[in-house]
Amino acid sequence: MQYQKITSEGTTIEFHNNWMGEETVIVKGQVVSKKSSVWGIDHPFTVLEKGKKVNFVLTTKVDANMQVLL
Repeated sequence: MQYQKITSEGTTIEFHNNWMGEETVIVKGQVVSKKSSVWGIDHPFTVLEKGKKVNFVLTTKVDANMQVLL
């Protein structure tokens, strides 16, 4: 299931997760991070924006209501 889309400087970052705790980050149709987590995790990745490398860290965590937060 798709959870959220984020846009930065024209780059669309997609975050997907499922009930088994598998989290996937996709940029330009390519998987840039895939990890399993129960309580949250960091997804570091690098993207080329306007000819320059840009480092991102998408951090997930689970709140008291068991909702995934970005």
